[in-house]
Amino acid sequence: MKKILVLAVALLLSLQSCVTTEELTVTNSGKNDLVLDIDFTDMLDMIPNKEKMFNENLKMLNVINGEELTVEQFLDIALIKEQNAEQKKDSILKANPKLLRETEHLRFKIDLTEVKGNFQFIIRTKNLTELNKSLASLKNINEVLAQSAKDDKMLAESQAPNFFTDSKFEQTKKTFKRKVEINSAVSNNSFGAMAAMFSYKIKVHFDQPIVSVSYPDAIISNDRRSFEKTFALTKVIENPKILEYIVDFK
Repeated sequence: MKKILVLAVALLLSLQSCVTTEELTVTNSGKNDLVLDIDFTDMLDMIPNKEKMFNENLKMLNVINGEELTVEQFLDIALIKEQNAEQKKDSILKANPKLLRETEHLRFKIDLTEVKGNFQFIIRTKNLTELNKSLASLKNINEVLAQSAKDDKMLAESQAPNFFTDSKFEQTKKTFKRKVEINSAVSNNSFGAMAAMFSYKIKVHFDQPIVSVSYPDAIISNDRRSFEKTFALTKVIENPKILEYIVDFK
């Protein structure tokens, strides 16, 4: 199971996937849903001994596939084949006493079969302050996973992309803004030449009509309550600030 988890996490967090979609829903009540959906179905053929690995872990996959996992549940799976897994989990939580509280709004969802590969980050919050804190907490999760898998190179080196975790959202009655403030001098993404094959799509939904979006080529829905914008992934990596935008309302 750990090999499958490592593969899924590594593919997810490096964003080496066929389709990467970031979808945000903002409501007037303050509730927000942010989902980072990674579809790497077309990359499954790259897995060595794929059929054998899936057969060996079919029971576990049947349990977790399609389920939303908390950070604690995700840790249980990540450490499932570690020696003294429970003690190791306890030591991680003691070393990071705020981890579960700070990630209470975060869920992981895995859908992995021989013919389908999909992984999601799901964040549901009551306001933008909680959303921004949840995004920032992903950096801490990266560090925890790296520390808990020192002998597993793929998992230890996998990190959520800077342009996602360093995003911040702000809202007033008339505007909604996304800012990207990269706090590290070096991008933590390693795509190589394959990055040119991928795109990064953002979808944003509102309860109120949009007057304008700062992207001149954004696709605004007929009811003017949502918009889409697609980027070449290489452009996002080179300059994460292209993900910044301002939406004006009536």
